[in-house]
Amino acid sequence: MTLDRARAQGVLDFVYIKDQILEQFEGKDVFYINPTSGSISYDGWWTLSWCHRVGRDYIAYEIKKIYEGCPSSIIQNVNCYAVSKDIAIEQQQTLGKANIGVRAEKLINVFENLGLALSNLCNSFDLPYDDMDIIGLSKETVDYNGWWTLDNLKPLGYRVAQDMTEQEFLSRCTEIYKLFEGIKEKSLRKFLHKAGMDIKEIKDFRSLKLLATIMQLCSIALDSGLNLITQHENIIMRWNKDIQVDGMSFLFALVDLRNASSHPMSDEKVKSALNVYGIDPKNMSTGWGIAVDMVYDKLTENLINIIQMLQRCLEI
Repeated sequence: MTLDRARAQGVLDFVYIKDQILEQFEGKDVFYINPTSGSISYDGWWTLSWCHRVGRDYIAYEIKKIYEGCPSSIIQNVNCYAVSKDIAIEQQQTLGKANIGVRAEKLINVFENLGLALSNLCNSFDLPYDDMDIIGLSKETVDYNGWWTLDNLKPLGYRVAQDMTEQEFLSRCTEIYKLFEGIKEKSLRKFLHKAGMDIKEIKDFRSLKLLATIMQLCSIALDSGLNLITQHENIIMRWNKDIQVDGMSFLFALVDLRNASSHPMSDEKVKSALNVYGIDPKNMSTGWGIAVDMVYDKLTENLINIIQMLQRCLEI
């Protein structure tokens, strides 16, 4: 392909590229990557844009724009990752349209909504907490800047190769867990104390256990019809710390997978955590990338369920 031939191409002529091309630019401050579209730019010097993701692992770039906006070294680099359109479309038909950019964005958006739902709950108890006070993220700020521009969030959108190793899978679980490390223990503890919980009962609880306790109270309210705001004392009397709310099991399993990344753990404990996500190691002989997809998808799905519980609890 030459520059003259590229300029002669119509605006709908695309080249299909493996998203592996993104890896060489990830984690470097001078490069701006939008994982939901596949666009790449270098500090204002050149840009690969006018593009869209195709299925899980491919990006379609408009040919003419590549030649108009990129130096020859980048053009050659792009060509190294080119595949036929048929390959990209076939994979999309097999694995669907979702890619890591879409999955990361959904997870982050739902996490933001969790912060807002918890904020509403706290406000109902005259605790003036916003999402930043509760999850360490401001939805307004994230949405304004774009999550892929923020250092603490952009790793969630880094490429996930289908053939990644088990250790790489566990490392990504560690990155995912960092999102939940932002949950503020102090704010959740203050809410539970305000709701009538004996502070001694929860003195050793960390943030996820405190969140689980809130969800246990919501579950009691929904099952009994008691109002959490006006009848919280009756709800507290029925509380049993050993009864687990379904959606929370995915968060605690994520903790175990995070721990397995850096600490020796029994095979049974790791297997149990994987089983929560429906992941069978026997099916990962060609790589653990699909397992990462399952973690993102299941976490997102169950956070939505948790948010809905919080919302319904305030409607009683």
